[in-house]
Amino acid sequence: MREDIVEILNESTRLRKIHLITNGSLLTPEICELICGMGIKHPLLSGLVGVDISYYGNLVDGVIKSDSSTTGLSNMLEARGKSGGKYPFINFKIVITEENIPMILPFYKYAVREGVDVCSFLLRTSSSNFDRERMVENLDDVKKMSLAPHLDLDESRKEYLKDQLFEVYDFSKDCKTQLRFSPSVSVARFFELLTGDIDYRYLCCYAPWTFAAISAYGDLFPCSNLKIGSLLDNSLRELWSTDKMKGFRLMLKGGLLSNCKKCCYLQEV
Repeated sequence: MREDIVEILNESTRLRKIHLITNGSLLTPEICELICGMGIKHPLLSGLVGVDISYYGNLVDGVIKSDSSTTGLSNMLEARGKSGGKYPFINFKIVITEENIPMILPFYKYAVREGVDVCSFLLRTSSSNFDRERMVENLDDVKKMSLAPHLDLDESRKEYLKDQLFEVYDFSKDCKTQLRFSPSVSVARFFELLTGDIDYRYLCCYAPWTFAAISAYGDLFPCSNLKIGSLLDNSLRELWSTDKMKGFRLMLKGGLLSNCKKCCYLQEV
C-alpha cells in the first residue's frame, strides 16, 4: 500500500527491531532480497526480526493451494537462503474458520516442508484491527462491543476439530517448525476458545499495562478497539496516565469484556 515501504523499513530497521506483517502478495524476489538485507545480525542489534505471512487460500485435493501468499513465502525463504543469514524469522499463519478445519494438519506440514520457522493458527476476532474509522473513544462503548462468533459446529465437527488440533500438536513435537497458537494458550484451551466451551476466569489481559500501538495519525491504542488520545496533542507519558487509561485498566481488573474474549493478547492466568 506504500510505494516507499522499503525506504520506511530501511529507516526503521536502522533504529529499532522491526516485525513485518503481510499477506505476501507483493513479496517479489527483489523486495525479499532487500528485506533479507535488513535482517538483524544479532538478537541485541536493531533490524528486521521477523516476517509474518498470512494465508487465505484453501485445499485442492488435500494439498495447500498455491497462490500469491505461497509465492511470497517461497520468495522470502529463497532470498533468506541466498543471504546466508538466520533472520528474519518467517511465520506462516492462518485464521481457523468452519471451512478450513481440514487444512490444519496439511497447513502445518506444508510449513515444515518449506522450512518455515513458525507456523501459527489464529482465532477469528471481532477486533477492528486498529481501523481508525471503527475505533471507539468512550469506555461505555467498549463494553457494548460484540463478541466475535464462535465456530458454528455440531458435536461431530467439534470432535473433528479437536482431533485435528491435537494431531498437529503431536506431529509438531518432532519438527523444527515451531507450532504457535494465537492467543498463546495450550492446545486444549485454544480448542475451547474456538468453540466457546471455555471458562474465561482462567484467562486475562495485560495489554493496557504492557502494550501500546501508535497509528500513522498519531493516535494511541492500548487495545485494538479503544483510542485513548492523540500524541499530536499529548505526550505518551501523559496519555498513559489519563483517567480514561486508568478506567480501562480498572474495567479489565473486573473481568474480561465481551469483545476481549477472542483477542490475540489473551493469556492464561
